[in-house]
Amino acid sequence: MKGTKSGCSALETAATALEAVSIGGIAVLAGLVFLQILLRNLFSLAFAWMDELTRYLQVSMVFFMVPILARRGQHLVVDSVVNILPRKLRRIFNFLSLVLTAVFAASFLVSGYGLMLKAGTVKTPAMGIPNIIFFMPAFIGMALLFLISAERLVNYRGGKE
Repeated sequence: MKGTKSGCSALETAATALEAVSIGGIAVLAGLVFLQILLRNLFSLAFAWMDELTRYLQVSMVFFMVPILARRGQHLVVDSVVNILPRKLRRIFNFLSLVLTAVFAASFLVSGYGLMLKAGTVKTPAMGIPNIIFFMPAFIGMALLFLISAERLVNYRGGKE
């Protein structure tokens, strides 16, 4: 199942922005990890906020890149069985895969909304960031994944995918 770059320019702009943020996040993450190693090994210093920030950056990059890779058709796909099916049946399976991806993203957003209603103001231990902000990259990534899946479904039905 190949991705698409054609379609909604707003989605492409959002994907490009998230990709740039992720690349910047990798640079910051690498710098933080290097600094942590230096501080721990040379000065026996450890800062909890650095650990929390590196985890935040790692999780953010994953959730930001999931919709981008899905849009490009570069995400992990186990399709050995699907590839041996007849073309028509393969298209049905690929369509169902897109539907399930959209359903998963929507379910994630709905359950995340419920969680944030209860725990959105709870602050993280080291940096003191409210959960609603700490988990925002996950919600942004899943919202974009939902929109990209919906776009791909429309393209699939129109024969463009």
